[in-house]
Amino acid sequence: MHVIINFNFLTKQHYFHIYYSEGLAAHFFPSEQNPLRFLVKFTIEIFMKITASTNGVEWKASSNTFHNNYLKHAPSLWFYSKADPVSRFEDCETVINKWKHLGIDVTAIRWDDTPHIQHGRKDPDRYFGELDTFLTKVL
Repeated sequence: MHVIINFNFLTKQHYFHIYYSEGLAAHFFPSEQNPLRFLVKFTIEIFMKITASTNGVEWKASSNTFHNNYLKHAPSLWFYSKADPVSRFEDCETVINKWKHLGIDVTAIRWDDTPHIQHGRKDPDRYFGELDTFLTKVL
């Protein structure tokens, strides 16, 4: 059996979205025993290493801009979860703390058990309540 993974669908704007290979692999293949999970993770890591001097430069610049947020006057609302297989909560909290240290008004709402981008579906009262509170505060 041959496995061919075609990266032609990726544009420069998407490269930084795939840096977290473990999260992406876990999202599509939740079982750690699934060999495709390892294959996806390995393939993304190899791709990022091979393209480190080209696409990796753009990813690093995008990541640096995001982490050092130059929009210091803009308040920020974060919804994230400890159970998210795509975006690690530790990474979210690293950026949240960096932004707070820069003086950015950050509101961080964390769930313990909601999957990736499912907070509004799983806990609509809290999600939309916090969103309403945030928008009322900043508008």
